[in-house]
Amino acid sequence: MLAGRGVWHGIASILMMSGYLIFLVLIFVPLGYGFNLAFLHFLRTDKEDTVERMFDGYKCYGRALGLVILQNVLVFLWTLLLIVPGIIKSFAYSMAIYVSKDHPELTAHKCIKRSEEMMYGHKMDLFLLYLSFIGWGLLCLLSLGIGFLWLVPYVQVSTAEFYRQLKDDYEAGDNSIAEPDGVEMQ
Repeated sequence: MLAGRGVWHGIASILMMSGYLIFLVLIFVPLGYGFNLAFLHFLRTDKEDTVERMFDGYKCYGRALGLVILQNVLVFLWTLLLIVPGIIKSFAYSMAIYVSKDHPELTAHKCIKRSEEMMYGHKMDLFLLYLSFIGWGLLCLLSLGIGFLWLVPYVQVSTAEFYRQLKDDYEAGDNSIAEPDGVEMQ
């Protein structure tokens, strides 16, 4: 008799945890989507309504949720092969959110494909950009996490700027690695 209660208690716990996880996904995925778009907006236009743009993910809720879920499912499936292909594909799909902002006519799958096309030959550039923030991350940990209040927006703006340059190169038909402003390669 006690074993029966334990089974039902376990099932109830799993259902509650699953419900809580679904609730978190439904609330925070569009917020993260809007967060990315807010920093792209910050780079492109006036800075006054950037905070309001953080909630744009709720204006296109289905699109945001569909894109992020599809992106994560595809990365998960690639990760099942081995860890490295999953990491490579996560970099390949990383610009899909920005693509969806610039091309609202594209489906989630086409945004991911466009991101993959744009990132061809540039995944290492993005990896090195993220790698450059490791020292800052360690300093943030030393400040008991308070430094992340500055680091996270810095990383987001850097990623949005990376997308802006990548998009300009992609639309110009140039798939070479962009040089930083003022630096000439010999």
